[in-house]
Amino acid sequence: MGGEGSMQAMNTIIRNNRKLLRKKGIFNRSKSISERKRELLSPVRGALEFKNVSQEELRVLKLKIKNKAAKVRIRNNVFLVVIVFVIFSITKLYSDFYSTLEKEQKIKTEVLRLQEYTKKYNVYMEDANDQFENKHWKNAVYFYKKALLMLPADSIAKVGLQKATKKLKE
Repeated sequence: MGGEGSMQAMNTIIRNNRKLLRKKGIFNRSKSISERKRELLSPVRGALEFKNVSQEELRVLKLKIKNKAAKVRIRNNVFLVVIVFVIFSITKLYSDFYSTLEKEQKIKTEVLRLQEYTKKYNVYMEDANDQFENKHWKNAVYFYKKALLMLPADSIAKVGLQKATKKLKE
């Protein structure tokens, strides 16, 4: 029959796994919290003993404690300065980013406004030139003035306005 070899291999694997499961008892079981607490507190329950120390040894211990406290204080201050610097840097980057976004938005709105003015200017100039060609001087003057309101420094509209006013007076 076929497949018996693979079944034997599977049985071997299962037996080996069972052997491993039996061996897990060799590991120490973790102690409960109450057992650990009893172990840690057992030496403390007795009477406390104090070591007699000379004044010189006491002074040295105090100096060590003061030096260690000073080092900890310095380390904490340095850490605080670093944290404050990081927070300041992040807020600065944040504000710079949004101020540039604001400036870009203002520029975009200004460009759109100028494009709108330019479109209106072109329409007024076309109308003014058409009216000038059709010899409707009053209408030409009106449209040249409208074009100058859109772009006050435009010399073409100024010249057209002068010509139309001159023709209107004649």
